[in-house]
Amino acid sequence: MGSKHLGVDLLRGPAIIPARTPRGTRRTMEATTMAININNALDKAYEGKSLKELCDMPLEGLQGISEEGAKALAKVGLKTVRDLADWKFAHWAQGIVALAKAEE
Repeated sequence: MGSKHLGVDLLRGPAIIPARTPRGTRRTMEATTMAININNALDKAYEGKSLKELCDMPLEGLQGISEEGAKALAKVGLKTVRDLADWKFAHWAQGIVALAKAEE
């Protein structure tokens, strides 16, 4: 079995991902710089904010979620982007969709 390295899934965060390398060879990780433009997902008022700031942003800061929509989501305890990302039902749905892709 190959070694493992740290990978980042933008939806789920850091994860250990098996490295597929031939037996007896060594795989190294090099530092990489990556620019991500997420402004199309944000209301104009939140463009340019850091990712840490966006985690605590109210849901209406996301494109397509109105003030009324945010109020409805607040009724089930979802007030910030972090709340939505950590919501167990969202995790379940992502798992079902990911597994369905592998299903024959």
